[in-house]
Amino acid sequence: MTAQRATTPVVRCRLCDGPLVLDDGTARCLDGHVAASLRDIIDCRGAIVGFDVDADRRLAEELADMPTASFEDLLRHYWSRQAGVAPDLVERFVHGDLIGTQRAVAVADQISEVVGRATGPETVVLEIGAGTAALGTVLARRAAHVVATDIGLAWLVLAARRLADDGVANVTLVAATADDLPFGPDEFDLVVAADVIEHVPDPLVMARSCYRVLRPGGALWLSTPNRFSLTPEPHVRVWGVGFLPRSWGRRLVQRVRGVRYDDVHTHSVLQLRRTLAATRGTVRVSAPAIAPAVQAGYPAITRRLIAVYDVARRVPFVRQLLLAITPLFHAVVEKRS
Repeated sequence: MTAQRATTPVVRCRLCDGPLVLDDGTARCLDGHVAASLRDIIDCRGAIVGFDVDADRRLAEELADMPTASFEDLLRHYWSRQAGVAPDLVERFVHGDLIGTQRAVAVADQISEVVGRATGPETVVLEIGAGTAALGTVLARRAAHVVATDIGLAWLVLAARRLADDGVANVTLVAATADDLPFGPDEFDLVVAADVIEHVPDPLVMARSCYRVLRPGGALWLSTPNRFSLTPEPHVRVWGVGFLPRSWGRRLVQRVRGVRYDDVHTHSVLQLRRTLAATRGTVRVSAPAIAPAVQAGYPAITRRLIAVYDVARRVPFVRQLLLAITPLFHAVVEKRS
């Protein structure tokens, strides 16, 4: 790669595919089409089935109008407004977001290890489902530029605050869906998607969309929980959900947590490999180490299971067997040159 290639990728108009340019808070293309924006975050979303774009924008505007609130207060305001989050999980999620960059350092190191090369000063990165951009913040310190996208504009307002607090400037924030990325082909050296593929309506469409924007030789890295993990389902903290038929799992979560469980579809290792192989790239799936910052959030019995798992994953033969029950998958799809 050369330094010339490490430029900020162009955000493209949904109507004409022309480049969008921010000018005095308004995003326009050369044909005069206007894209919505909020605090220099370009909104490239259309109507989204199952997602209330208008409600999300109202929440984003609320958060943007709280300039004196701390990042922690903004997080608490966000999570307290989420109807599908049980009250006892709000503080847990706030804490998880606050230590996000601590966790993300280990994840960024794992990405380099699994992909097989470091994220360096010439690397252009796209983050899918960025949330508060904890991972994007860490990668931006290593890369030339990061574009952080999320379906939620409210998430990206929080991300902007994290980036400002951390003094990180080489990140572009764009509201977009993973299946309709507003970028041209061959734009990115690395696409990362942590815990996203289990939330999208069509994982195959997402995988192909991410693959399209990769440069030849680039890599898509993603993490996702294993449906058949022996640990509690991470989104709702309920044991055994994945071993049940999906309709039964939804009823169990409703009974135990009192919340809906319709938008999470975790994968088995076979399902994940089959989905990613459809990109025609080279696919590798592994059972990663569980970072200490993540382990700290589990109860003692789960940490003991993780300790046993961590020993087992170092044995080559056992490592492959662990893919059936590992808590988490790391997968890489390399784009053929």
